[in-house]
Amino acid sequence: MGKGKKRKPAARPPRRNGAAAKGPALARGSYPRASAAETDPQAKPGAPAAARRRELLILAAIFLVAVLVRLVFFLDYQKLPFSRTPIVDAEFHDRWAQEILAGDIFSIKQGELLYKAPLYPYFLALIYLIFGHSTAAVELVQILLGGLSCGLVYLIARSYFPRLAATLAAAFYGLYFVAVSTDVTMEIPALAIFLTLLSFYFLVRPAGRPRFVLSGILLALSILALPTNLLLVPLYAIVIFKRSGRRKMFAVLAVVAAVMLPATLRNVLVGRSLTLVSANNGINLFLGNSRDADRATRIYPGLEWQVLTSEPVLKENIRSNAGQARYWMKRTGNEVFADIPAAIGRTLKKIVVYFMDYEIMRNDDPYSLWSNSVLSKVPFPGAAFIFPFAFLGLFLLVRKKVPAAGLIWAIGILAAPSIIYFVTSRYRLPTMPLWAIPAGVAGASLIGWAREKRWKPLGLALLCLGLLAAAVRSDVFVRPNDRARRYYDLATCYYARQSAENVLTNAARCLEILGENPDKIYPRAEMLWMLGNVYVITADFDLALVNLDHALTLFPSYGNALVDKGAAHLSRREYEQAFDALFRGLESGFFADERIKERGFYLFEETIRNGRPLTRMREALAAARDANVRRILSAYL
Repeated sequence: MGKGKKRKPAARPPRRNGAAAKGPALARGSYPRASAAETDPQAKPGAPAAARRRELLILAAIFLVAVLVRLVFFLDYQKLPFSRTPIVDAEFHDRWAQEILAGDIFSIKQGELLYKAPLYPYFLALIYLIFGHSTAAVELVQILLGGLSCGLVYLIARSYFPRLAATLAAAFYGLYFVAVSTDVTMEIPALAIFLTLLSFYFLVRPAGRPRFVLSGILLALSILALPTNLLLVPLYAIVIFKRSGRRKMFAVLAVVAAVMLPATLRNVLVGRSLTLVSANNGINLFLGNSRDADRATRIYPGLEWQVLTSEPVLKENIRSNAGQARYWMKRTGNEVFADIPAAIGRTLKKIVVYFMDYEIMRNDDPYSLWSNSVLSKVPFPGAAFIFPFAFLGLFLLVRKKVPAAGLIWAIGILAAPSIIYFVTSRYRLPTMPLWAIPAGVAGASLIGWAREKRWKPLGLALLCLGLLAAAVRSDVFVRPNDRARRYYDLATCYYARQSAENVLTNAARCLEILGENPDKIYPRAEMLWMLGNVYVITADFDLALVNLDHALTLFPSYGNALVDKGAAHLSRREYEQAFDALFRGLESGFFADERIKERGFYLFEETIRNGRPLTRMREALAAARDANVRRILSAYL
């Protein structure tokens, strides 16, 4: 060979799919985007039949295991009264669904801007139409959606990573105990998560022709179930623009707008407000960003919630949902700008709390529900397991420059509402399927290093996981769920089912735990009223008056307690005391349920008819402001 010529280096053998020559792609190498043949063996006609069967078997196994676990929880959940008697948001959606089936197809009878997202009530109405009014049917359908969501986690992960990482991701989410319990309760996340994942799968799937229009339709449906998914629209627009150009992007955006148009148009025509979906974002923004956010976010449903939400009416006579949403946004802005450093501190605190292990309850306490299941004896993964693996997985993805920016941005966007509003297990849950994907990457990497006997990276990774798990389990800034809330919910549920003995037991237990807590005046008054009401029904009027008077010392204008106090006195033929209590309640009482006020008018008339306290009637007529009270008094004078 000539002296001035350099020898060319031997050509290096090509690597299949960019993986390292030895060891799994997740343990070493450049983390390429998985090829179409690998991520979707059904996409290419020439794909080996064995590979297609393997994928289908894995998907079937993921679905069946997820469904089986949820069915076990379902059977245990049937022993609780909540399974047959919806309360809080579940009751609201159940009632709305029945109104739809009764003929109010467009929810016109509400006569107002939609307060909550509409898709879930229509989903319930469809199930009721097919199976009858059955909460069990709803829970079983949601179990199927939960199983499908686990399969979608696998498919989305396979769009980026090899099979092992995708399988682990599906397992992490499928066995996440909050996902299991929520899929079995009548709550929005089961439907919203399924639609979100299905939409995202069609957005990122690498094999075959991308179905962007279908992805847009599903995204719009997910927004009608979970309005915070509006934040995903810019991400979808960017992805579609990069992959298919401007025309396809505008076409998909038009499809999203068209699917959402009926809800928006209904809000404009009926609610007289240009609101895309619903109006409850204002109060949620206030709860999580007010100066007293720690107490506000732990508010009880029922009386305490109704007293808070009546503030716009009592202070500024704002009765429309749109007006009240503006009121709460304005109040939130005033509190934030009055002390910006404190507001920043609250936001940073929410970011920390978001990554803590503890599951903060919203409507249902996940720990309480889980403790009633035989599954509680098995160590199912929680946030303290998923988050450390996810952090390690994200570190590996960034370090190896894996092209998974869409996935990472989607995780951040879906996590944003918890930071904007406030952190609860229900608000955090929609992000957990995507957090499970980088967690699966980390799990696959650990397995790869162990197989290759690469002890140094494996040891460092395990050390990092231990430190991260300790940090997540520290539960910094987290306040434990209110123990009394469990008994409050049980008492409320049994009261709706007219189970007197269970109401007495659980209301008394709730009051025992609450003690003299000054922050819980309204729940205490509500439980005392409930006890008094049961004693009125069972004709134990002495105990009824003791509890009702105690409730009225806590909340003097409590209309429910005043009506039942009047009923107790009327039953004892103490007409003057009955008249005074009923007049006070009907004139100035705060009623958590208008049906009780209607009962009050009936008892008021019965008191006048039987007792004829003429002197009090004349004095009351001179002072009365309520038109119905004046009408009844005038009829008997």
